Amino acid sequence: MKNTATAQGGTELQLAAWRRQVPPALQAQVHLSVSAVAGPQRPLKPHVFWAHQAADQPSVQNLADPLVQRGIDAWVFVSEWQRTQYVERWQVPRARTYVVRNAIEPIPVHTKPAGPLRLIYTATPFRGLDVLLDAFAGLPERTEVELHIYSGMALYGRPREDARYAALYAQAQALPNVHYHGVVPNAEVRAALQQSHIFAYPCTWEETSCVALIEALSAGCRAVVPELAALPETASGYGQVYPYTSDREAHVGRFRAELGQAIRGYHQPAVQQALSAQVAHFAAVYSWERRRGDWTEVLENIITTYGRDI
Repeated sequence: MKNTATAQGGTELQLAAWRRQVPPALQAQVHLSVSAVAGPQRPLKPHVFWAHQAADQPSVQNLADPLVQRGIDAWVFVSEWQRTQYVERWQVPRARTYVVRNAIEPIPVHTKPAGPLRLIYTATPFRGLDVLLDAFAGLPERTEVELHIYSGMALYGRPREDARYAALYAQAQALPNVHYHGVVPNAEVRAALQQSHIFAYPCTWEETSCVALIEALSAGCRAVVPELAALPETASGYGQVYPYTSDREAHVGRFRAELGQAIRGYHQPAVQQALSAQVAHFAAVYSWERRRGDWTEVLENIITTYGRDI
């Protein structure tokens, strides 16, 4: 079970920011469920389900119960990909759905450090760390770069589960030019992204959005990610997106080639121009300043449409 008091994953970061950013008067007028609905309920306020998980995850399987669905007035999703999943799997009425993308405080514009390129991975271990390490071990350019890994199950408030990934962490610590940092506060991750050049994420998990990717793109990192689930949608046309394969060995080889290409081409003028445009785009489109307005519009619509006479 997740310890929400210590968890600092994407969902927890988004909810904490929502509490700070969305007008309190609007928050007070809705009943918000995040990621899961405990069971059949009909609160006096409009019931908003803010979904973060994919539709096949255990936490949302009770949506098969018509009584659970009936108690939800409005559904808010973090990507079009995720909304389509829920509509198709659970027959959620599209007319009662909204897409409000995740957001961050944009990472300040900065100059990347000179010297060896720094690669960075900032996701949980089960989302592709094994593919990254095997790809990096055979990377011809591995002696010319550094790989920094910020990963662990403490991110979800479940540090005891790190035992199952001990061999993976040991592999990271044994590889030359790899620095394993474990789990650190988000502020330290954001600082590390400012010192990094390439976000190396051979994801094997169906991301519904991916706050780690949003932060990396905001920080001006060249992202190398597969065309899987909502990752291309989140990347918004930026980064180096390659065809996904579920064949693990093929994925290792494909990611190794893509990563090598990103390293060799990083300093090309066209890449640097794209990175500048990327930073500007994510500052404008994925900021909480922008999202505060989106949430205000959505919540006002929900309150008007589904408000109840008490």
